[in-house]
Amino acid sequence: MKSFYIAMLLLLVVVAVTVIHISTVNSFQSEGSVILQNLDAAVSREDFTSAKIELDKFENFYRQYRRWFALFLDTADLEMKELHVARMRQFLIFEAKQEFYNEFIGLREIINALPYREGVHFEVLF
Repeated sequence: MKSFYIAMLLLLVVVAVTVIHISTVNSFQSEGSVILQNLDAAVSREDFTSAKIELDKFENFYRQYRRWFALFLDTADLEMKELHVARMRQFLIFEAKQEFYNEFIGLREIINALPYREGVHFEVLF
């Protein structure tokens, strides 16, 4: 009987973590998309000062979720996001609009594919 309760407790924990994770990913995507749209609008107006502010907002926003994502995402995916943001910052400093958009599109693709690339893998858990 004890093993049954332990199994049910583990199942409850897995379900709770899954629900929290889905909620976290959806929240990140919806709020992050708004910030990225503002960033896109600022760059299209060639207002690079506002664009840098929006990029700072996105970085601060991403830092809130980074620890949670580190549990479920591959380290290479996390580094790729950070690399895109760092390159975008450099291109904003140089006011290189075309190069900025190359990195911006890459970041958007990673964020849009987030629910399909992430997941709890049993080989990581056990």
